[in-house]
Amino acid sequence: MIHNIREAFNELLEDTEWMDDVTRAVAKEKANSMNERIGYPEFLTNPVELSKEYDMLEVWEVERPLQYSKSLQVPLSSGSFQ
Repeated sequence: MIHNIREAFNELLEDTEWMDDVTRAVAKEKANSMNERIGYPEFLTNPVELSKEYDMLEVWEVERPLQYSKSLQVPLSSGSFQ
């Protein structure tokens, strides 16, 4: 998919009239040198590494989530958005 986008971009560069040849060449070189980094990080497929990412996360059960969420609300002072 990224390859197709890059190809289409390079084709558009050829038809662009407002760029001079030097600028067009630099734009094409930059487009062709871009890394294709779409997807997800490798640690997501490794259970040990994934656990390390969440070591500091503390999860606890709350009996009454609504009451808990109300305790987190901050009262608005005068002049604040309401």
